[in-house]
Amino acid sequence: MIVFATAAGLMAATPATAQFSASAGFESTTGRYGKPTRTDETVLPVALSYRAGPWRLRAGVQLLKRVEGSAIAAAQDGEIEEPEFGEEPEPGAGPTTTRRSQSGPGDLNLSAFYTLWGASGARPGLELGARLKQPLADRSQCLLTNGVTDLSLEARVRQSFGPLEPFVALGWTRRGDPLRRDDNCVATGGRTNLRNPLYTRIGASLALSPAVLLEAEYEYRQKIRASGKAKSELKLGAGVRLGRQLELVGYGIVGFSDASPDRGVGASLTYRF
Repeated sequence: MIVFATAAGLMAATPATAQFSASAGFESTTGRYGKPTRTDETVLPVALSYRAGPWRLRAGVQLLKRVEGSAIAAAQDGEIEEPEFGEEPEPGAGPTTTRRSQSGPGDLNLSAFYTLWGASGARPGLELGARLKQPLADRSQCLLTNGVTDLSLEARVRQSFGPLEPFVALGWTRRGDPLRRDDNCVATGGRTNLRNPLYTRIGASLALSPAVLLEAEYEYRQKIRASGKAKSELKLGAGVRLGRQLELVGYGIVGFSDASPDRGVGASLTYRF
């Protein structure tokens, strides 16, 4: 799941003093991921953030995640579990057309970013950071998690032109190799060898007023399996400030590949202490 919360974060300048914030939201996506059956996913995330000078720290968890559809498709971010060229499939393994459902906690997501320059937004800004995904769900619930840790390194450049702020992010992810599982999420032996992909996000935000901001973001990620597809999707969102401490963000998602959901919607509410 991707939390589209940058709109709310961009509505406030980098604070001169330390600032905490808490957010809660939901996201619902659906897609076929190139297969006959549809996978539906609903996530209720919560997060705590800390901003101080050039530092931005964030800890988020999928408090509740419900997935109905292909277990392997959901666990691999849309990448259907299929044997690589030259491999023989495990007995009973591979893509399934049987719809299954699971619910429970999802993954823990941690991130830390440091602004090297341009914190004021008056000149080009450069941020460097890292993201860590740590599974919390039971590894036997393969609709909810693939059970491995992923680490991403990312650089983000932005530049303000009055109310318009375009940005470009480039990153690389070290993917863990999950256990191979059959249609019932039972380990069959061996691990799925996932690639370590590059990804990029390109977009812009537009402040219509001090309290209203629009944002568009396109994301592309290299395929993580030789038999898979590259991720390609567009997110459009709007953020509204509800007083000095409360911000509301709503967004929509449109996918353009079999590694992305066909469509989705989400929202988050952030309170700044």
